[in-house]
Amino acid sequence: MKISSVTCDRLEKRLRNEFDDITWVSARLEGTRLVVEIEENNTASAKEKEQTPCSLKASKSGIIARMITRRGTPLVKKGDQVEKGDLLVSGLLPIYNDSQEIVGYEKTNASADVWIKYEENIEITIPRSQTVRHYTSKQVHSGLVLFGHRFCLPQSLMASDQEELYIEQHQWKLFEHFYLPFYNEEYCLMKYENATVCYDDESLKKQADQKYLEFIIQLEKLGVEIIENNVTIESGPKDYRMNVQFLLEANASEKCALESQVQELQKQE
Repeated sequence: MKISSVTCDRLEKRLRNEFDDITWVSARLEGTRLVVEIEENNTASAKEKEQTPCSLKASKSGIIARMITRRGTPLVKKGDQVEKGDLLVSGLLPIYNDSQEIVGYEKTNASADVWIKYEENIEITIPRSQTVRHYTSKQVHSGLVLFGHRFCLPQSLMASDQEELYIEQHQWKLFEHFYLPFYNEEYCLMKYENATVCYDDESLKKQADQKYLEFIIQLEKLGVEIIENNVTIESGPKDYRMNVQFLLEANASEKCALESQVQELQKQE
């Protein structure tokens, strides 16, 4: 694209017209680069979702550990056993007459924090014999990319069996923002041999502990609380196994549509 063919004002107007979610856009030329900054109207779409009538269902099977309901009608309580998919909080609010009889329902978007206590088991298996790569040689070559055409020596540089090829590319530029369509490339060809290594229990334990730690970190990222964990180890002639039984607690509810509840109520009437 030629710089002379770029009109920033026209580009900004076109983006605003074609995308309703864009609330602000700025386009500018910096050297040879076209920089476009955009702000989206995420708040409006989030509010829309919050206002849509819905219920909450369990995303896991387990026992209700604690529950805070902000909107909606709670259908379960602490200590109840629930299965995945069971309704926890209804988005239908009953409307009563003076005789305390239900005369109708008002729809709302159910909102609650429902912590479910559940069990999860994992098994980490590490083979005692593993195939590893031993690198035997390294070749480094240089090349250029000019206007999209690659020039390198040797020209047929490709990785074959038991070889790995890494390419590192750097673009030329004048000053801070004036980029040129030229690139330096460095090709690193690594040759290797496959070898079978037998590990002792200490090395296998380190590998299993690393995988266990990665699982724990993933649970923490998801906001899952570990209540209890029991670890058993089995060391056999072929592999090393770590079995872990977890007792976990998580905020495990998800939104679901009201249609099925409304249909069920209509049948009862």
